[in-house]
Amino acid sequence: MNELRAHDTLGAVLRRARAARGLSLRDVERRTGIRNAHLSQIETDTIAKPEMAILWDLASLYDVDFARLLALAGHASGGETSGSQRHRTTVALRALSQLAPGDQNEALRFMAELKARRDQGDPRPVPGRNSEPGRESRTKARRDQGDPKTVAGRDTDPRRESRTKARRRRD
Repeated sequence: MNELRAHDTLGAVLRRARAARGLSLRDVERRTGIRNAHLSQIETDTIAKPEMAILWDLASLYDVDFARLLALAGHASGGETSGSQRHRTTVALRALSQLAPGDQNEALRFMAELKARRDQGDPRPVPGRNSEPGRESRTKARRDQGDPKTVAGRDTDPRRESRTKARRRRD
């Protein structure tokens, strides 16, 4: 299964991985929630660039290298995928999967907005996000100094919370 072939396609790698595990398309559907027809289209290379989340689920189930699947799907070239980039992707996918469906949609919309801005060459932050200049760095500095007013990266200063609530009431 792990042998590399020069002419491998994403579909061929996934088909071999599934066969090596003795799983049918329906078995994979039951375990991942990905429809068997969609899986079949990926395995026959009808769908050449499936979503990264699908690749993540299949890499986890088949125990194959996620970075290799990303490269075969054209999401990244094999050389571009560093350990830190893989780690960020892993963390992002795990975090996304732990959100409620509405929050997932909001996160995906935000990421699409960021990507659109980057593609247009606009380095500015998305309006309405982190609008208070320097707040992130101040909170991070306080957290790094062990300030008890911060918990897991969230500012818990009661005075700040009160000011925020008062500001919201005014608006």
